[in-house]
Amino acid sequence: VVATLGFDNGINPPNRCSKQFGNCTDGNSVTEPYIAAHHLILSHAEAVKRYREKYQAKQNGRIDIFLDFVWSEPLTRSKADYYAAQRARDFHIGWFWHPLVYGKYPRTMQKIVRERLSKFTKSEAEKVKNSFDILCLNHYTSYYRYDPHRPPSNVTDYQQDWNVGFAHSEWLYEVPWGMYKAVTYVKECYGSPNIILSE
Repeated sequence: VVATLGFDNGINPPNRCSKQFGNCTDGNSVTEPYIAAHHLILSHAEAVKRYREKYQAKQNGRIDIFLDFVWSEPLTRSKADYYAAQRARDFHIGWFWHPLVYGKYPRTMQKIVRERLSKFTKSEAEKVKNSFDILCLNHYTSYYRYDPHRPPSNVTDYQQDWNVGFAHSEWLYEVPWGMYKAVTYVKECYGSPNIILSE
């Protein structure tokens, strides 16, 4: 939310975006969302390291991270729509959760974003990996996703990089099976972390 609404479409502070993606006076939606997210992840890992070294043993506390995850369901059974839904998952929860578990961004993002996507050094990757005790999952709804069957745009930003079509009802649409699939997906892809449904 911070990286996309603050640096992609500029709705939230610091209100930065490229002119074609929002009403901003300055910014670059092509690179800044990725830079902001990268530094948010590094900052989180540094805070976790400091807490574990100085306070966790005395306080017996646990480190959480709160991540938003709208479940993405393929619109049809086609392989193209399946891959589109997976791209949406990788660009959504994978953007933050994948580094915290594996120390790197999802391959999908690496392939699409290429040099615009920051890389973790070896020491940063080690610090980022496992910098959590609990995943607090904010899950509000689910959306159908489809492959728009168009080449990637030359004018791009974080949301354009997904290259995914959205076929969904208005916010908020109640989808109980979507919550089940979101939790199951995190469990199966990311090693059964402790999960709290925080919102």
